Amino acid sequence: MNTRTLNFTGAATLLDQELQRWNIQVAGLQEVRWLDSGEVNIGGTAFIWSGRNDGKHQEGVALAIQRKLMSACVSWTPINERLLRARFRHASGFLSFIVASAPTENADTSVKEQFYADLEVAIAQCGKNDLKVILGDFNAVRGSSSIQGDTALGPWGSVTPNVSTDLLLSFCRGHHLNIA
Repeated sequence: MNTRTLNFTGAATLLDQELQRWNIQVAGLQEVRWLDSGEVNIGGTAFIWSGRNDGKHQEGVALAIQRKLMSACVSWTPINERLLRARFRHASGFLSFIVASAPTENADTSVKEQFYADLEVAIAQCGKNDLKVILGDFNAVRGSSSIQGDTALGPWGSVTPNVSTDLLLSFCRGHHLNIA
């Protein structure tokens, strides 16, 4: 969920109220624009975030999770202003969330490639047998065509793909991930 910013008084409280109203238990947030990294409880929601450490209120990702579920959080790692990883214990083992915010379409190719290299490292650091969920804004249009037998895209493609499409699909295919 691209929040555009939570960097104004009351924004996180409003978001908490909406998450509670819709009974959303876990949400990946992009464009949070909070500095550094940390954890805060607001209402019924725990926010863990990873932002910039240069004083600029730009970018930033967060995981919003119902406070009652935080007891299952084993660890969380702020990676950079575009990536955060959190690991939770559940009945069948572990669940790893990665919250991601890819560079926009007009970003330099090298910036996009660095994002996917960092994402590769983040997924490699998840437990081998963990269930993996990546919650993100990848700034990619999925396109409508798929390769025969390809499960990454499924039937959800739309419109004409953009430059970031190949990076996203390649990453998903390489890790046997499905876009949902």
